[in-house]
Amino acid sequence: MTYIPGMLVHRWGVQVPASSLAACTRLYEAEGMVANAHLGSYNGALVNDFNDVFLMKGREKRINYDIVNKVILAEEGDADFAIDGTNGDVFVRQLAHWRKRERLSDGSEIRAFADGALEGYEYVPERLIPCFLASAADSGSAANDGNGTMKSIAGAFTIPLTEVSLQNFLTKAQNTGCILMDAKTWADQADMMLIEFASRDMQTKIGKGISEHSYAGYAIQNTGTGINYVIVTNAEAANFTSYSTVTINTTSAGGHDIAWCRKITAITDMGDGTSKIEFDGAAVTVAAGYYVRASKNFMGQSESILLGSGYIGTNGKAAVRYRGVEDVYGHVFQGLLGVLKLGTHPPVYYAADDPANYAMAVGSGYREIGRCLIDTEGYVKTVLFNDTAQRETSIICDDIGAGSTTYWCDYCWRNSQPATEEPTRLRVPFAGGGWNGGTYCGPWSVIWSYAPSNANWHCGARLLVIPPWGERGA
Repeated sequence: MTYIPGMLVHRWGVQVPASSLAACTRLYEAEGMVANAHLGSYNGALVNDFNDVFLMKGREKRINYDIVNKVILAEEGDADFAIDGTNGDVFVRQLAHWRKRERLSDGSEIRAFADGALEGYEYVPERLIPCFLASAADSGSAANDGNGTMKSIAGAFTIPLTEVSLQNFLTKAQNTGCILMDAKTWADQADMMLIEFASRDMQTKIGKGISEHSYAGYAIQNTGTGINYVIVTNAEAANFTSYSTVTINTTSAGGHDIAWCRKITAITDMGDGTSKIEFDGAAVTVAAGYYVRASKNFMGQSESILLGSGYIGTNGKAAVRYRGVEDVYGHVFQGLLGVLKLGTHPPVYYAADDPANYAMAVGSGYREIGRCLIDTEGYVKTVLFNDTAQRETSIICDDIGAGSTTYWCDYCWRNSQPATEEPTRLRVPFAGGGWNGGTYCGPWSVIWSYAPSNANWHCGARLLVIPPWGERGA
């Protein structure tokens, strides 16, 4: 049959305003469609017209996948499907599609995807996106080095791996048999959310994610040696959930020199305005005035969302899920491959088109995609645009001056520009926001402050599988 451009091809899109309004105008077949998310509890009567759109429908059933042997082991609904690692890692299939980003003369943008080829649309090949943040496959894989492998699973005391540099995360992913999430796939998924919910304010639409844990923590009221509990006020204890972990430090503001990410075994109201928080692992010594805080959460918190997006539990303390992918933002920053920032006067952004060229240095596989005249932090007002790097530039802040509910609604961090040029200063992106980020978190939240060798307590990763990956049982 002769192909006629535009015939029998379906497209969905939005027009993103140049103004401060977070809301977008639905376009094409998205006009008149309704999208809702599960906000706090599962809603069996929830209406979301996008459930039957091919790109979202393709993510309806998660799969178990053997990364090493490139075999699909099971899909959701099968008796042997599991999320705990007993039958491989857990992924969703991001189907191949065509997408478009066009900047109009008034500064607004068209963002769209289609199920077939259209003029001006870029082909996006299929990907396997992990349902969970990367965790260490074993204790030997948790160190900040190039040893070990990682998993995409949830289960008893499975928490995201952090305090590993992006360089070492990449090596661990390669040891696993795949790569890490790249800027293209991250931006593509962000556009899916943007088009489905017609808003740049994703925290309002699908939830805050794990973003409201305290950075400083709460002063401990008890003193003891060889114990596995702390005493805090009832109000402070309310900030801990059955999914969060306990971290203890001698001072406030983010350290963990006493205990790090311990599993909570009980929270007991003592009847005097205080609560006792018990935790597992080796006994510790604490003193009144030390600090305790909730830190990483166990993964799998959003499992009762059977279809669609949202969160279950307390907003800000619960993982946010988008179409099968948990912690789509919040919890920990996720390192991205394929884009690098070099120099300072001005900083220049580079992208690699071929995943085979992803590296921690601007080499022959990278090309310049844009420059930003500002190099400071703030809420994102505008993003870069390059027609030859539409996805990569869509997550690079071009100007600040927005707020948590205006323009892009998310936050960008960058090192302050030094007095003199530093041409070799190299920075890599971590996206999404961390567990204490509050309103800063979201799909367009990116921190550009870290070198490839930096390892940070709030920075993690997500695996990514690109073709070929085999078929079921193949």
